[in-house]
Amino acid sequence: MTQTTHDPAAGIAFVVGRYVPLALASVPLVDRGFVRSDATYDVAHVYDGKFFRLDDDSERFHASMRGLRMSLPYSPREIAQILIECVRRSRLRDAYV
Repeated sequence: MTQTTHDPAAGIAFVVGRYVPLALASVPLVDRGFVRSDATYDVAHVYDGKFFRLDDDSERFHASMRGLRMSLPYSPREIAQILIECVRRSRLRDAYV
């Protein structure tokens, strides 16, 4: 396998428990969102390298998940840490995540 260098500023994704360059991220074929089109969506804002009201975004996202009777393999705190780590690794300063 040839190893290539990826610019972190191009984006980082957390997929199946791993951080990967966004260009290499893919959705597993058995993913419920892919198979059934079950999904919910929320955007968290990053300003000057820090999330703005991440707790509010997290609560809204989890309320949507409950409303759809969907569950997550990660707690709200773990998801917040994943998002923070994606921003750290990608060196985002101002972004929608």
